[in-house]
Amino acid sequence: MKSLFKLLFLVFLSIYATSCTKVDPVEPVLGEFQNGYFIVNEGPFSSSYGTISFLSEDFNTTQPEIFEVKNNNAHLGSIVQDVYLNNDKAFIVANNSNKITITNRYTMVKTAEITTGLSNPRYVVVVGNNAYVSNWGDATVATDDYIAVVNLSNNTVSGTITVGEGPEKMAVIGNYIYVLMKGGWGSNNKVTVINPTNNTVQTTLTVGDNPQSYAVKDSDLYVMCPGKAAWTGSETAGAVYKINTSNNTAAIAANFATTAHPQHLNYYNNNFYYNLNGGVYKWNGAANLPTTSESNITGFLYGMNIHNGKLFTLDAGDYKSNGTLKIYDLNNNTLLKTVITGIIPNSVELN
Repeated sequence: MKSLFKLLFLVFLSIYATSCTKVDPVEPVLGEFQNGYFIVNEGPFSSSYGTISFLSEDFNTTQPEIFEVKNNNAHLGSIVQDVYLNNDKAFIVANNSNKITITNRYTMVKTAEITTGLSNPRYVVVVGNNAYVSNWGDATVATDDYIAVVNLSNNTVSGTITVGEGPEKMAVIGNYIYVLMKGGWGSNNKVTVINPTNNTVQTTLTVGDNPQSYAVKDSDLYVMCPGKAAWTGSETAGAVYKINTSNNTAAIAANFATTAHPQHLNYYNNNFYYNLNGGVYKWNGAANLPTTSESNITGFLYGMNIHNGKLFTLDAGDYKSNGTLKIYDLNNNTLLKTVITGIIPNSVELN
C-alpha cells in the first residue's frame, strides 16, 4: 500500500511540475516578410518602375522585387518614393504614377490601391482612420501643393489641406502632424503643423532652407535643413532646427558653414547622425558641431537610416543600375554587410 501511495504521489508531483513550467510564447507566423527590412528602390526616373527588396533579419538573404513575386508580376509604378507601415498594412507611394498601393506588410499581397485624388504624392503618415499624403502637384507651380486626407474605411481621398510649396516628410508627435516643406524643385523654409482632429493648419513655423529630414528626441522634433546649394546662385548654410512640440516653437540648434549642406538626420543612443561631404558625423546635440567624421563610414549617400543600433547607408551609384546598401554596427563602426539593391535605393524600413 505504501508503494502505491508513493507512486501516486510521484505522479502528482510530475503533473504539477509540468503544469507550472513556464512556456515561452511562440511568435505567431504572419508571413514570410515578418522579420527583416524593406529596401525602397525608386527605380529609373520616367521609365520602368520602382521596387521593394527584402533583407532578412540576419542580413544573409536578399529577395528582390517582392511585390512583383507576390502579385503575379504586377508593378508598383514609377518612382517608388516611400513605404509606410501601420498595423498590418504597408502603404507604398509611387509618385510619378500618382498611386499608393496598399499591401499586407507581412505577405506583400496587395489589398487595395489609391489612384485618384493624388498629384505627385511623396510621403504618408496615418492618424486614426485617416492617412495623410504629401503632394507636390506640379513641381514647377508653388500654389497647388496639398496634403490629401485618405479615409481608410474605403481608401478614397475625402479631403485636402492646402499647404505651401513642396510638402515632404511628415512626423506625428502628440496631437499634431509636422510637415517638412522642402520646396519641391524650388526652395522653402517652413514646417507646417496640422491638427488632424479638424484637418486644418494649426500654425506654420520658419526653419532653415529646404528642410529634408528629421529626428525625434524627448518629444522634440529636430529638423535638418541642408540650405540652398551653390548651383542655385543663392547658396545658404545648412542648419538644424529644434521644434518644441509642447508649444510649437522653433529655434536654431546648430549652424553649419555656408558651403556645408548636411542631409539624412537620424537619432540613436543619445546622439544624432548625419551625412556631409562624404562622411557620417555623430553629434551630441550641443551648439558646437563635430569637426571630424566617424571612422570607417564614408559615402555620398542617397539615403541613411538607423535600426536596432545598425546604420544603413544607401548609395545610388550611377542612378541607372543597381545601388549598394552597407550596414554598420554603431557600437564600433564595423562594416557588417554589403548588399546589392535595386535601382536608386532611398531608404530602409524595419518590418
